[in-house]
Order: sequence, then structure tokens, then C-alpha cells
Amino acid sequence: MRIPHCPKSLLSLCLGLAALLLGACTATKVTVPDTIIVADGKSDFEIVLPDDAGNPNINRYLRQGATALQSAFLEGSEVSLPIVAESKRTPGKRAICIGNCRATQAAGLKPTQCKNYDFFIAERNGDIFLAGNDAPASNPKLVPFRFYYLGSVKSTVAFMEKFLGTKILLPGETGRSTPKRGCISVPANLTLKISPLLRMATSAQYEMIYSMSNNDFGIAGFSLYGGHSYYSAVPAKVYGETHPEYFALRGNKRISTGNHLCISNPEVQELIYLEAKKRLEAGAEVVELAQTDGYSPCQCEPCKNLFGVSDEGEKLWILHRNIAARLYREMPDKKVLIICYGPTWQPPKTFNRFPPNTMIELCAYSPSDLEAWSKITVPQGYTSYVYHWGSYKLPGFTPMHSPEFLAGEVQRFARFGIKGVYRCGFGASFGLEGPAYYVYGKMWDDPSQDFRQLEQDFYHAAYGESAAPMVQFFAMLHDRLRPFDKLDGLRTTLPRNPRAYLGFVYTPELLMTMDKHLTRAEKLAVNAKVKRRLHLVRLEFDYLKNLAEIVHLYHAYRISPDRNSFETLAQRVEARNQMIDSYFDDKGKKKPLPDWPELSFRGGSTTKADLLRNGELAAPLGAPYAWNIPLLRENGVLPGKLMQRVTVCRRNDGALDDFNAGAWEKVPATELSGIQLGSLKLGTSFKMLYDDKNIYVAFKAALPASRTYLPQGHDGGATGQDCLEFFVDPYGEREIYYHLIWNPVAKSTYDSARGLIKDALNPLFNKFDPSWNGEWSYTTSRDGDNWYSVLTLPLATISAEPPTPGTVWCLNVGRTDYNDGKGMPELSLWSPNLETMSFHDPECFGEAVFQ
Repeated sequence: MRIPHCPKSLLSLCLGLAALLLGACTATKVTVPDTIIVADGKSDFEIVLPDDAGNPNINRYLRQGATALQSAFLEGSEVSLPIVAESKRTPGKRAICIGNCRATQAAGLKPTQCKNYDFFIAERNGDIFLAGNDAPASNPKLVPFRFYYLGSVKSTVAFMEKFLGTKILLPGETGRSTPKRGCISVPANLTLKISPLLRMATSAQYEMIYSMSNNDFGIAGFSLYGGHSYYSAVPAKVYGETHPEYFALRGNKRISTGNHLCISNPEVQELIYLEAKKRLEAGAEVVELAQTDGYSPCQCEPCKNLFGVSDEGEKLWILHRNIAARLYREMPDKKVLIICYGPTWQPPKTFNRFPPNTMIELCAYSPSDLEAWSKITVPQGYTSYVYHWGSYKLPGFTPMHSPEFLAGEVQRFARFGIKGVYRCGFGASFGLEGPAYYVYGKMWDDPSQDFRQLEQDFYHAAYGESAAPMVQFFAMLHDRLRPFDKLDGLRTTLPRNPRAYLGFVYTPELLMTMDKHLTRAEKLAVNAKVKRRLHLVRLEFDYLKNLAEIVHLYHAYRISPDRNSFETLAQRVEARNQMIDSYFDDKGKKKPLPDWPELSFRGGSTTKADLLRNGELAAPLGAPYAWNIPLLRENGVLPGKLMQRVTVCRRNDGALDDFNAGAWEKVPATELSGIQLGSLKLGTSFKMLYDDKNIYVAFKAALPASRTYLPQGHDGGATGQDCLEFFVDPYGEREIYYHLIWNPVAKSTYDSARGLIKDALNPLFNKFDPSWNGEWSYTTSRDGDNWYSVLTLPLATISAEPPTPGTVWCLNVGRTDYNDGKGMPELSLWSPNLETMSFHDPECFGEAVFQ
């Protein structure tokens, strides 16, 4: 194209004007104003929900999210935004659209393209859009929110936190705090797209909004079994009688008790595979593959030789890898989550690569564990089952960890690429552990955060005008917990006696000072939410303080076991029992907290029995908490002051088959008590006789006639059924003793010896040697609700000389009652163990004096 001739002067003028205009354009930045949602107590917005999200439960959860957002606006600005369905929108009103609304799609935003828990926050032309992946559970019968993808609720919660300043500190409306703001706005043309670091996150979730904020949003797409799929794959109640060959061989008998499997059996392998396949075909994206809890291997020859390896964990790794590989061939778009637990704590040794569909669920996650796994190829990455909380741990219902430790773990997990976390035992202590829970959850938003700032955010938002003394309160608590933080999964290095731990951590000085800070905070509190939060802290602290004070008073009593020190201790124990009673109504149901329906003291599932013993497994405290104080007072007994003694009479010619007649007629009966002098539901008594060849022990035990038992063979599953136990040290040195167990059925025994192995390098040194098999026998009979049994123990089998009058042996007599599998077993013991809640403490054995 030809350019017309232009005079130089005109050309110069045109170029000058162009340069001037260009400069003006580049110097002027066009600013688009923020979208104002609330200003001066007014708003032109309403909250809009889809007419139908395609699933009634998703509709319900979206509305719950909208209601939480509405409440946050009201608290922060005193403006209440209406909630309407999209078809009911008010003409001329701006919208905050939650979920996959038609307006969201019209704005060019596509929630259906989000995956997992991904979400976005966007502003377009004055409207705001909060949406993400919303998808129903694979099983339509599942209702709880944790089984759904709820990206739009996650988006709503993130919007509250980022643009309203809401702090979601604890479950429920009482747990949320939104600061006062005169103006609430978002940037124009905003687009925030967020993919949470975790693909799966779950615990005993208490309330949806808190869980979404705390990155505890659920297990959508995952089919989990609580850690153990074998129970569902080959249930003992289905196959125990019809297919005993499916279950582990113990001695010479197949035992279904405990659901331990014969994993070499091809039919068992097929059932494990079919269970996983069934869950995946039902819609799950990931299925858990996990052996029986407390795994006990089958003793049959095919199992011993399975896959040509001797290590039981390696056999499981190979089996599970093979099942995963088969599932990958048939369902390549599905995934398998294989547990690393029990015998599979450590990575496999015979291979270093899993099939392309495999994830690993880590239950051991120390730095050394993660280092070992870094050498293994796991194509789909890792989740972790963390044991940082739970009343089954040594501290029971007392605080576990400092925020510093938990923040460090999140950072370590994030660096390793952990994609999911199951928080075992989480949520039993929102009062004393609330700050730690908050830090752990919020660190998953951004692991590079300073946890100390998150802590301070919690204290100031939760306690407001009372924040200063509460900062001091928790600083003292966390300083005391910090030395005990670094526990390697379940492999704790803490003392086994929970009283020793509690007494060391919660000294009288610490408790007094913490109480002063909490009292000051209570006096400063004005805000109703602050008062309710402090009330929860007070409930949990008073429980802790009483618990620890009893420990210290018990120590004083053991030093000086007189009537005055007993009464001081007993009164504190009785006050504790009354305090625990106050948490429950007349029907034994846990009371909710006043004006805080989402929470009750120590969680809704915690029973009175749980609280009385301060937990389960490693936590139960026993003496003096379990003492039957009215009975002790009535009998004038000072616990621990009297040595338990029983007389062993010489046998006459009478028969042994009647507890009240024959050889036993004139022998006094001795009663068992609770292992730590607590009361019992089922009583047990015994009598003893001897001659030159045998020791005889007769028993009468209350036992419901409705209970039935299967013979477990020798050294099989006898320990897993109701049983009597006899411990005998014929040398009186409390170093070597023999342990005999039998059930209320014939041919069902277990025995072992301790102290016979003298080689300190032997793995069984100072431990039980189950390979010891004694020549002893027992009779058993049932009469109504009573069980009668007579033990005959040859002196030769325990290498004992015939006793003479005045000979003294050390022994104990125990009973374990499993209460039909309901709750904790009831432990009876003749010579009580006031220290360790264990039958196996020879220092607590009583004395048997031969007549």
C-alpha cells in the first residue's frame, strides 16, 4: 500500500501528538474498583443456592455452608444476607452463588472440571462465585458429609476466612469468631483456584464447617475399613464353622477367634481379592487392603513356606502386591491402599516397586521410616494413619502434644508428599487441645506458615478480652508437654505406668499456676462465646487437676499408709467420681455442653467407665481410682499394707470333684478382687491342697449360663476367651514363675514360663517363653450360672521339691472375663497389683504357706 506524501512539518506535528498520546496512555493505570458486599451496615447481596445440586444430601450440605456464611456476615457486620434458591433470586440483587449454579456456568466458570476437593473463589461483573467439585458418595446409603466431595462448602469456608476474617476455632457456631468490619469487599475479576494438599483427611468428625476449615474434610472416593479389611473379606461369623480351613492353625486346631486367616489358602486369597473388587465396582475410587489387627500368622506348613520367605510381614507384602497387580489388570483406573502396620511396619525387602495403582497407608512415619520408604517406588503416593491422639494412649484423657510438634509433622509430611491423613483418636479434648488441633489443621493450608502466629491467632480470636492469661495458661501446658512430644508412632518410650507419667508432667506447682491463669481469664470474660469456650477449658482442666492431685496424694499414702492419708486420698477419689457422674444424665447419657450442642465433655461416645479409668489399653489407672472405698472403709482395710497369704492344706483321701465337699469340705475359700481392689461383676473363689506329687486348686466362678465356648487346643486362642489364670513361683525368689491358663471348656489351654532363659542375648530373656509346655490338667463343669474347675499341677513339671509344713511359695490367681466382648475385660486378681494393672508382676504375688 502506497503512503501519501506528507510535508515534513505536518509529519513532525503528527509524530509529536502521537508520542504525547502514547505517553498519556502508558502513564494512566485503569483501576477497577473492588466489589463491595457490605458497607455502613447495608448490603445489596443475597446468598444463592442451586435449585437442585443433583443429590439431596449435597443440597443439605450446601445450605449448611450458606447458613454458616450468613451467620458470619451477621456477626461481622450486623447485616443478614438472605439465602435463596437460584430460581427465587430477587431482581436487581447481587449474588454470592454457592455451588454449580446456572449463573456460575454463565460466567464461564466450570465447577465440574474441579477434581477431588478442588475449589475456586471468583468475582465476575459484581457477583461472587464459591464453587468446587460436589459429588455424591459412591454408596447412596452413606449420609455423613465425610463421604461426599464438597468443594463448594470448602470454598465457602475459605471465603469466610479470607474475606470476612472468620476464625473457625472449634466445632459449632460457638467455635467461630468473625471480627467487626464496616466494609467487606473482594477484588474485581478475582479468581482464586485452590487444590488442597490432602486428597483424603478424616477423623471422628464433629461438625462440617469446622472439619472443612481444619482440613479434615472427609474420605470421598475412599473405601476404608478402619484399618483392617480382612474382617469383611473373610468374616469368622460367616465362615468360622463352615470353613475352618480359612482360619489360622494354632497347634493342631483351626481357630477363627480373632479372625486370623490362613493366607496360603487360595480360597482365602480369592475372598480378599473379591472384597476389594466389590468395593471398587460399587463406585469407590480407592479401596483399603489391610490384614487383621494384632496379626497372628497361621502355623500350617503351606503358610510357613508361602512365597519362599520366612518373614511374616514379607508374606503379606507379596500377597497384597499380587492382589493390587490383579486389580490393576482388571480395573486400571482404580487404586488400592495397602496398609503398613504390625508385621508390615517396615517396607518390603524382596521388591522395591509396587503396581501402578498402589498407595501405601503409613502407620509408622518417623523420619527414619520415611527415609526407608523413599527407596521404594509407590506410584500413587502415601496416606498416613496418625496416632497422636486417643484415650488408648498412656496420657488417656489428658493433653497429648504441643502445637510446635504437630506443626513440624505437617511440614515433614508435606515434604514427603503425604496425600491423606487419618487422625486416630482426634477430638476428645477441644478445651485443652483446641489450640493444638487448630495449628495442625491450618498448617495443611500452607506448611510454610509460622505455627506461632497460628497459635496467637487462636488465643486472641477464641478468648478475646481474656486472651492474655490464656496465652500464659497454654504456654505452661505446652512447655510441659514438649519433652514428651517426639514419640515414634505407637512405639512409645514413655514409662508404662500412666501414674508415673501424669505425676511427672502435672506437678502441684504447675497445676496451681495454671489454675490461677484460668481463674483470671474467667473473671475478665464478657463475650458470651468466650465464656462458653472458657467453660469447656475449665471442665477439662478440673478433670485433669483432680486426676493429677490423686496421683500425688496416692504417692504420699504409699509412703505413709495410715488412716489419715487414706481418708484424704479417698475423699479426693470420691469427689472425682461425683464430678464424672455430673457429666451424665439420669439415664447414663452424656450431657451436651450448655448452648453448645455440637460438643459434650470428652466427646459423645466416651462412657462413664472410660472416664473412671481415664481411657483404655495403655491408659487405665487402676489404684486408687478403682478402689471400692465404701468396702475398704467397712472392712477397715488400708490397701497395700497387708501381705496377701493363703493356706495350702494337705490333701486327705476325699474326692476332688465337689468344691464344697470331699477333700475340699474343710478348706477355707479365698476370694478374688478387682486387679486394683475394685468391685467385680462376676466373683471368683479358690481353695488349695497339696500332696507329695501335686498341687490342687479348686475354683468356683460366677459365669452366665448363656455363654458358650469353643475349645482352642493347646497354646491356641485360650487367652482370647474367658479364662482362669494361675501364676506360681515355687522358689519364692520372684524371678522364675510359670503361667497356666484354661477356659470353661475342655481341651483349651495355654502355658508359658518366665525366667528360665539365662542368656541375656536370647530374644526371650526375661520374657515369656511359650515353648515351655507343662504336664498339667484341669477339670471343668458348669452348673447354672457357676463354673467349677479343679487344676492339678504336678510338682515335677515345675521342678519343685515336695513342700513340707511351713514352706512358702509365691503365687497369684487371676481371672479374665471378656464380658461377651462388650467394653473392657474385667480383671480379677487374688493379690492385687496397685501399680501396673498387670497380672505379670511377681513383686505383687502373694504367699502360699503350706500347712
